[in-house]
Amino acid sequence: MKERAPREPAVRAKEVARDVAEGAREATRAFDEVTKSAQGATRAFAEATRGAARKGGEAASGARKAMKDTTREVARGAAKPGGKKSPASTEATSTKAPAQAPSGYLGMGAFPVRLPEKLAKTHGTQSGLKVASVEPDGPAEEAGLHPGDTLLTLEGQPLREVDDLVAQLPPERVGQTVHAKVLRAGAARDIDLTVGAHP
Repeated sequence: MKERAPREPAVRAKEVARDVAEGAREATRAFDEVTKSAQGATRAFAEATRGAARKGGEAASGARKAMKDTTREVARGAAKPGGKKSPASTEATSTKAPAQAPSGYLGMGAFPVRLPEKLAKTHGTQSGLKVASVEPDGPAEEAGLHPGDTLLTLEGQPLREVDDLVAQLPPERVGQTVHAKVLRAGAARDIDLTVGAHP
């Protein structure tokens, strides 16, 4: 008579299957817990957003009210003693800064240069403004200035920096003729320029 095979492997397989099923149930429960937590966080975020929106609306409403109140106070303060309010246009005009007159303009570009020692001794100055460019039909071109010329003085004032030239061209000089001492090819010459209005 044949002996039956032991049933231990089948028993062990069933136990493993139970363990796997239990593990799956535990994982499902854990996933459910995570899902509930996420839903709770979503609800909390929605509540916080609605609260912020309500507060923002209240703040905006308060700001609009404060602006209206301020406008009324300004209007009352601007009222004349007889009870009449000053027209808004008059108030606006009184706060505008006066328009500035255009400064003088020669229509040229220049940069500071140091003169060679011999020329500096001859002309009594160590530096000047070398003309880099001249605009067509501008005051400088009409006066005969060329790129490469060096301005030594304007109205007797030495020109060491570009700011020195700007200082000699205030609005009140527009249309006037100014005298310049210019160095060209090592020789000094006098040139008269008519100051234009800065575009």
